[in-house]
Amino acid sequence: MLVEKNGETLNLNQLSDGEKNMIAMVGDITRRLSMANLNMDDPLNGDGIIMIDEIDLHLHPSWQRLIVSKLTEVFPNCQFIITTHSPQILSHIKAEHIFLLKQKDENMTVTKPIESYGKSSDRQLEDILGR
Repeated sequence: MLVEKNGETLNLNQLSDGEKNMIAMVGDITRRLSMANLNMDDPLNGDGIIMIDEIDLHLHPSWQRLIVSKLTEVFPNCQFIITTHSPQILSHIKAEHIFLLKQKDENMTVTKPIESYGKSSDRQLEDILGR
């Protein structure tokens, strides 16, 4: 498989792990929406719930800042449930969309941050991720 990047044609194997993972993930979501919405003119507008664990894995920090908004732009009628430990991702998500899960022994608590959008990585790490 060949892809064009910055005006240059590259073999898929020449891409970074993050780029390969994104191509595979978007391709998989597209395939599943196409299979689930056979009668739609544009199956990318189909409804769905998509769960992604550690969405930031192998992504450059600049890509981490964009990934959620790009996914919701390409798949506008899908609900995304994602996990992350990335302050870059959190800084581009509004607080009302963030759920902080903490487990202590057999109990799980769910809290919400007061604010997140636009905060620096340092603030995200300290205020939200508790580091």
